[in-house]
Amino acid sequence: MSQVFFNLLVHLFYFIGTVFLIGFAIHHLNRLFYRLLDYRMGICYATGVIGTPIHELSHAVACLLFRHKIQEMRLFQIDRESGVLGYVSHSYNPKSLYQRVGNYFIGVAPILVGTLFLCWMMKLLLPEAFSEFTEYLGDFSYLQGKGVSWKWLAYAWAVFWGSIEILFSSISAGLHWWIFMILALCVSIHMNLSGADIKGALSALPLLAVLLAVAHAVLFFLPGDLYAGFVQGVNVAGSYLTGILLLSLLLSVFSVGLAAVGAGISRLLGRRR
Repeated sequence: MSQVFFNLLVHLFYFIGTVFLIGFAIHHLNRLFYRLLDYRMGICYATGVIGTPIHELSHAVACLLFRHKIQEMRLFQIDRESGVLGYVSHSYNPKSLYQRVGNYFIGVAPILVGTLFLCWMMKLLLPEAFSEFTEYLGDFSYLQGKGVSWKWLAYAWAVFWGSIEILFSSISAGLHWWIFMILALCVSIHMNLSGADIKGALSALPLLAVLLAVAHAVLFFLPGDLYAGFVQGVNVAGSYLTGILLLSLLLSVFSVGLAAVGAGISRLLGRRR
């Protein structure tokens, strides 16, 4: 049973821990991005034209998947008073376990859908880079499918740095690379979760953890190799999710780097005047 408990902790870390940890990092990197640029709303609106609709559509799609009722939706708006660029207002039946679990996925949807959108854009615009990136993810998932080890961080670090090498070695793709980077920056900058997103996701965490624990317990006592296959499948899926999220983290780091360079140039020109 100790192995079942360990597997459960690993799966909770994959599908809850990594999403919130990387989401937390992306949130603060994006706040730093705007702080470096002195909160210029023009940049927020320019990037928000692309990033905000994807953010809000991800909430809307998750609402539909988990049978929540969408009451009101704004994909993009300019509201100088509140600073809110878009929102999705929804309701659900609190007696439905399915809809209550949906609160977690609706809350974190911008990170998950935004990252999948970036992978799709990479496949369309930078197919060679995408092929190399998926090879990294394949190696990572293969190792995890064989059994989770404490070398997980080393594998994740290799995926992160490998993604950097792949992404920036693809600059030879010319216009397609620049289009991808512009789209990627717009999406990653607006991928961060709002307070309402986090609150909604947290409300569903206890139930999600209980359901995952029940799945482990039931499958463990069933005959055959069902439990072993379940654990391997979830390990592989979790490693893919982690690797893809690391790509979004990388793009957020890159956006902060650009903002720092832009802020430095702006200060330098200001001093010369």
